[in-house]
Parts: sequence; structure tokens; C-alpha cells
Amino acid sequence: MKKTIPGLLLALVPAAALADVHVILDDAQGVPQVQTSAAPALTAIPEIAGKANEGFSYGQLWSGMEGYKVFEGRVAPGGKIVSHEGPDTYIAYIVSGHATMGNDAPDGSMASKFDFGPGDVIVFGPGTMHHWVNGDEELVFIGFQRADAADSK
Repeated sequence: MKKTIPGLLLALVPAAALADVHVILDDAQGVPQVQTSAAPALTAIPEIAGKANEGFSYGQLWSGMEGYKVFEGRVAPGGKIVSHEGPDTYIAYIVSGHATMGNDAPDGSMASKFDFGPGDVIVFGPGTMHHWVNGDEELVFIGFQRADAADSK
């Protein structure tokens, strides 16, 4: 069986999930077949753990083969995503926009920060606290994460 994840990722990233999600799988004879579905609408995320975001929308585009999940996120110009952490490694590919990432220490202070933009890849380790402050244009990112054991059952 051929690996199909790289083809899927390449199909999703350049399109920025504007309209469709294309999944390519081999049929029983080993011939690649394309399954196309409309990308789901993003959902406004007004808060995380009771803290207010500004202009953040997010949605899961796809999940499946080998436990992968693919997400799209958008942050409005001047928007922000409040300090939060994820339980697992998360990879973000920045499609468009420029923003600042703050990395937060356990006492709530900002331990470090950096600016990022189109083409950058950000890898978050499990449990790392961080927040996003967007610039003056819409920020669009595609996120990749492995599903946890409960999700793959």
C-alpha cells in the first residue's frame, strides 16, 4: 500500500481550503481515486477557557488515514487568540498574513515572542502555552495534528 498523506497535504496547503478537500486513495487494484468534498464552514471561536478571543474562526477540514487531522484557522485584522495550550504536538503552516506569537511562562508572563508570516511553519510541543496577536491583514493558517487514541477508534 502506498503512502497517501503527503499527496493529501500538498493538495490542501496551496488551496488554503478555499472550496474543496480532495482525498486520494488507491482502490483495490492500486489505482488512485479522488474523493472530493466541500470544505466545511469555519466556526467563530469567541473564547478559550473563559478568555475572549478577537476575530478568530476555526474548523476541522478533514480527519482519517493514519490518525491525521487537518484544520483551517483565520484571525481577522487586529484580532487575537488568547493564551492556550494543546495536549499534543500541533503544526501550523501560515498561508497568509503576519502576526506575533507570544510564548507564555507558567506564571503568566511572556517568556518570548517572535513574528511570523506566509510560508512559515510553527511546531508547538504538547502543553506549550502561547497566544497570537494578528497584524493588519487577515491571518490564514492550516493546522496538522495526529488524532489521539480515542479519536481513532
